[in-house]
Amino acid sequence: MEALKKVLGLNLTRATKHVAAHLKKHRLNEPFQDNQLLSLLEYQPRKAINPKQVEAFVRAKRPPYNRPCLYAIVKDVYRDFSYIRCLRKLYGLYDAGRERRLRIIGAFRFEAFRSKGMQKAHRRIGVGFCSSCQRRCKLAIDHSGKPFAQIVDEFLENEGLELGSVAVAGRSAGEFRCRLMADRWCAWHDKHAKFDGLCRSCNSAKGSGGYKHRV
Repeated sequence: MEALKKVLGLNLTRATKHVAAHLKKHRLNEPFQDNQLLSLLEYQPRKAINPKQVEAFVRAKRPPYNRPCLYAIVKDVYRDFSYIRCLRKLYGLYDAGRERRLRIIGAFRFEAFRSKGMQKAHRRIGVGFCSSCQRRCKLAIDHSGKPFAQIVDEFLENEGLELGSVAVAGRSAGEFRCRLMADRWCAWHDKHAKFDGLCRSCNSAKGSGGYKHRV
């Protein structure tokens, strides 16, 4: 453990930056071998992937967001590998309750991404002028009215639900197990969400406007 920390960094922040920079050296969709990642796999919270069965690692885009994600290849199957969770476990900062909460919120985002309103926004907002800094570039979609977290909270309150009671399927991005709830959530989201286009810098800086989940 201490030997691995010495390589990765003295704390979680440094280790996360180290691994992220290390992964960027590898091209998308090109399998590679990596002893550091094999060692990190030993700290999986759920032990879902057997390090001895890993043939290689690969970075590939994952729908619906199409962002580069890390996979371990086991018997020619891509298995999602969350190195962030492994790092939290390694540095003693993994909290199962927090991870479940983040996973459920991630499912809300996943379902909202597939909603009619969001898909319409994607077609409308592409390359243009950032509504904040006015720089012309490829724009990210921003919830310009209520923050996304507030829309989630109000939906849960309207449904009489607690966040932890929402059943989610899938190991990583996740989606609702109940498709009827998914339909109700997408309709609620589209009714209350307003969208605008921001450059990546302004979108990252804005965050949630200070709003935090009540749940």
